[in-house]
Amino acid sequence: MCSGRRRLIVTGQAGTGKTTAIAQLGRNHELLVRKRLGPAAAGRLPVVYVTVPPRATPKMLAIEFARFLGLPVVR
Repeated sequence: MCSGRRRLIVTGQAGTGKTTAIAQLGRNHELLVRKRLGPAAAGRLPVVYVTVPPRATPKMLAIEFARFLGLPVVR
């Protein structure tokens, strides 16, 4: 079992494929974890990818996570 939190920061010029690379990395990681854990993977949260505007606030990010998880969002 791994301990600690995994993080990744990707920077670069516009149009260089950052979003595509991160989406593919997350997808591949999720599929590998599901394959490795089998039925035990059913109780865990998957890799989450949300899109927020460049000047997003922490609240905006939290709202996107809530939407992903199916939680009610009150404005």
